[in-house]
Amino acid sequence: MAAALSVLARIAFADITEAVELVDGKIRVKDTALWSPNLRAAVAEISDGRDGVRIKFHSKTQAIETLARHLSMYRDNVDLNVNVSLADLVNGSYKIEKGEIAAPVIEARALPANSTDSEHLPHSDRASDSPRRR
Repeated sequence: MAAALSVLARIAFADITEAVELVDGKIRVKDTALWSPNLRAAVAEISDGRDGVRIKFHSKTQAIETLARHLSMYRDNVDLNVNVSLADLVNGSYKIEKGEIAAPVIEARALPANSTDSEHLPHSDRASDSPRRR
């Protein structure tokens, strides 16, 4: 595990200026024998084509993300279960009535003059949906 973390850190913190230099406006690859072990671990591929030498590094972003997850810097599994007792609910509403905490804002709108109240209630609150008391 420690070896894998070491490789990830090498990839995450590799510096391309250790591999190349700018000479007379042209990019020149430094001698690979002079590269540090950290830089060598970060390089995924070296190829020589018609456009010159190409150096491809492993993904820094992926290495940093993997390290951050290992160090618990991300919270992937957040527990959203909340246990609230009836007493807490009652005490909370009492504090609202006393003005100790702000009451929730409830939006209301006026009903048209020619409508009945039950037309604008949520479906489950309509009188026709609930059993009638005698």
